[in-house]
Amino acid sequence: MPLNEPYATWFEAVVGQPAPEEQGATCADCPMCAARGFDPQVKCCTYMPSLPNFQAGRALLVGGEAGDRVRARMAQGRPTATWLHPSEAEDALYDAHRHAFGATRDVLCPYASGQGTCTIWPYRNAVCATWFCRHDDGPTGAAMWDAAVELFHFAEGGAAVWCAGDGYEAAAARGATLTWDEIRRLGGAELAVREEALRAAHAAWSVTRAAAVDHAEQAPAAILRPGEPGEGVEP
Repeated sequence: MPLNEPYATWFEAVVGQPAPEEQGATCADCPMCAARGFDPQVKCCTYMPSLPNFQAGRALLVGGEAGDRVRARMAQGRPTATWLHPSEAEDALYDAHRHAFGATRDVLCPYASGQGTCTIWPYRNAVCATWFCRHDDGPTGAAMWDAAVELFHFAEGGAAVWCAGDGYEAAAARGATLTWDEIRRLGGAELAVREEALRAAHAAWSVTRAAAVDHAEQAPAAILRPGEPGEGVEP
C-alpha cells in the first residue's frame, strides 16, 4: 500500500528515497481477519481519526463522497481551525472498545464505508497513512513506520497551524504550497529530532531489506502489527 500525499512527498524529502510499500498489508484481503479475528466489514477502521485542516480541505475541494463525509463530520464532530476531530462521545466510545479493535462494529470510523473500504483514502491523516497491519521486513519495518508516524503527526500539526485561518478549503490551498524545508523551519529542534529518528530507522530497515534481497532464505519473518493505529501518538 503506498502512502498518500503529502506524506509520500515528506518521506522522500527526509530519507532521499520513496517510501517502501508493505506488500503484505493488503486491505482488500485483510490478513488480520484470519490471524486476529478482525471483522471483514470494519477491519482496522474501528479507529476514530482526526483530520488536519489541509487534508479535510482537500476532500472538500474534490467533492464526491469524500467531500460529503468531511462535510458531515464538520456538523457532527468537533471542527477547529486546525483539526477536524471526532466528537467527545465518539472518543469515549473508542476508548471503551480499544480491547476489541478490529473486531467490533460498535465503533466505526466515520469515513469508513462499512464494506471494508475508506471513503477518504487519498486524504487520510498521518496515523492512518503509516499504520500497516503487517510488516514485510519484521521489527525493523515496524520501527521505521513508528518513527514515520511520530515525525509526520508532529509535522502535520505544525502545518495545520500554518494553514489555518480561512476555512478548510483555504487550508488545503496553502498546504499545497508548503515544502518540507518550510515545515522543517516551522518544526524547529523538535521536528529535527524526529526527522533524524526516521533517517536512522530507515537506514536500519535498508540494511534488513538489502540482506533479504541478497539472501532470501535469511529474510526476517513478516510480523503482524500489535496494537491499534495511533497507539502512543497524541491527537
